Amino acid sequence: MTSTDPSSSKKRKLDEMESSMSSTSTIVRNARVVEIIPGADVTLQVGDAEDALDIKASGLVLGLVSKVFQVMLNSQFIEGSTKTIKMTQDDPQIMLDFCRIVHHQYGSVKDLSAKRLRGLIQLADMRDCREALKPWLSSVLEEHTMWIDRWWGSCFSSTDDKKFPTSIPGLLLEDILAFAYIFELPDLFGSATSVYLALAGSPDQAIFPSEGLPESAPLPVQSGSTCFYELLKQIRESRIQLLSEKVIECVSEKLHSGRSYTSIALSKRVCKSVQQKYGAFLYWLTMEGFTLNGKYNGSKSWSSLLAYVGMMADLSGCVSTTGEEESAMEKSGLGKVSSCKSSQCQYCTRDVQAALRKLVVEFRDDASDIACPRCFRESGEFCAQKACEKHQDDKEKAAGLGES
Repeated sequence: MTSTDPSSSKKRKLDEMESSMSSTSTIVRNARVVEIIPGADVTLQVGDAEDALDIKASGLVLGLVSKVFQVMLNSQFIEGSTKTIKMTQDDPQIMLDFCRIVHHQYGSVKDLSAKRLRGLIQLADMRDCREALKPWLSSVLEEHTMWIDRWWGSCFSSTDDKKFPTSIPGLLLEDILAFAYIFELPDLFGSATSVYLALAGSPDQAIFPSEGLPESAPLPVQSGSTCFYELLKQIRESRIQLLSEKVIECVSEKLHSGRSYTSIALSKRVCKSVQQKYGAFLYWLTMEGFTLNGKYNGSKSWSSLLAYVGMMADLSGCVSTTGEEESAMEKSGLGKVSSCKSSQCQYCTRDVQAALRKLVVEFRDDASDIACPRCFRESGEFCAQKACEKHQDDKEKAAGLGES
């Protein structure tokens, strides 16, 4: 049996490694060159597929807007000497958008899609360049943030301004939440959270995965192991549950003490006017998913339910239901049943619709401004933004940015 010289074996392995390195070095990078400014001194090699780009940009600008780039270009790293940064895992188009924005070439960022906007928000977070992108993103999303501000004031009116803006195809309300969270905009985060909670439909609609998101899904908002959307789901469910309990309690108040609602409605001891009026209320509540024990079995949004209760209270212009429902409600005689004229009948002498009207206003007012982004980031919990005095500096900082 022939023995093998260990040294010759090592030599053979070295030869193989050198051959492999040689063949790798001869691979020509097939990338389109984009020069952001004349005389650019840094090259960003972005992507490794057919859409790969070699973006030539100013190292000074990149270092000023991003601490990550500053460290890479001004250190002992290889990027510091070669002035070439390899970014094969990054999206070429998103990095090109970023370079154009920070070099103030805003007109070159055209046909912005939701995917590219999400990519820019994520890039700002990963590359630590939030302050550089915040003014531009705030301007691009101005229509959407103004819609959020308007919506809360008009959500129970008859205006048609209820659809989320479509100027950026595919953009969702959840994306504005992620933008406000990552860029630390407390007022926008609070109002967007409130509107999102009001509009969320089925219980599972408010949950999104924290990683591996498809292009159509929003960015994750996470604090440790706490998923923001899971917390929103819990708040939505508890809010709808409380509304359901309070509505049933409101329409049933002063019927009789110590007896179930169902037996009271059918009892001969209750006057005919009360049976008709209370029965009409219960009919329309159960049609919408409310139950006598205060549970809600439907899947409508919280704002739709509140508008429905408002319609029962005859609040002008607070209807988000169909014309057929409104017409049927009128024919049912809801709220138009004559009282029994007895001063002893506490239900007939009570203004149930006024009580429902008050309930709607209270729920609407209590539902605004429920989240502070910094509290969620630090503890994974929500706080009442209006009462969050310890983070008042965040609001003042954001306000100062808006004035500048």
